[in-house]
Amino acid sequence: INPSAPAIDIPNRIVNLYEEPAILHDARSRTPPAAIPPTIHKVIWSVVGNDQATYDHFINWIRFVVQHRRRSQTAWLFNGVQGTGKGLMAHRILRPLVGLTNSSFFDASILEDKFTDSLETSILTFIDELTISDLEDSSKIMGSLKSRITEPTVVVRKMRTSPYEAPNYNNYIGFSNSKEQVLIEQSDRRYNVGMFHFFFFLFCDNVFKDLLPKELP
Repeated sequence: INPSAPAIDIPNRIVNLYEEPAILHDARSRTPPAAIPPTIHKVIWSVVGNDQATYDHFINWIRFVVQHRRRSQTAWLFNGVQGTGKGLMAHRILRPLVGLTNSSFFDASILEDKFTDSLETSILTFIDELTISDLEDSSKIMGSLKSRITEPTVVVRKMRTSPYEAPNYNNYIGFSNSKEQVLIEQSDRRYNVGMFHFFFFLFCDNVFKDLLPKELP
């Protein structure tokens, strides 16, 4: 995968696994909105904990990921009670923006899996129910996660295939209903942490069916 390269490089016999999302391809022929549409704003505002500084920082971060399609070297952690819109933001807003084939959504147990083939093709990875203390050998997993966030290459392991290095374009967002997601050292700048949200946000059916599809580019 190379988001900046052509789909097919005939001289070098390379087929690029990156697929530009249709939503961005179509957006080139439209006038961009002057501001973030209201429903998308409400969903993200709820996830970040109704905090303006966090909201602004996250919008700048996700703008970088969508526009440049490379690793930011930082990750986001969002926690709050069920129903704050974390899954809605991931599946109905952010994954369509980067493309379903260029993004992944996993349970935190994936961090314990020895096979890492999804790392090769993802630009944005969501880790749900992320509470490191619930996983075995949490210190080793934390070290691996730090490496995945910052290093320019990752080791890809597939079944019945020898491990190999691949360029790392991935960015991570972790979700949890717990206040204790990961243990962050005071000097560690890899993580951005949202405000814990104590109140669920009531989303009507028309948010899923009508409003969000209309507001995406």
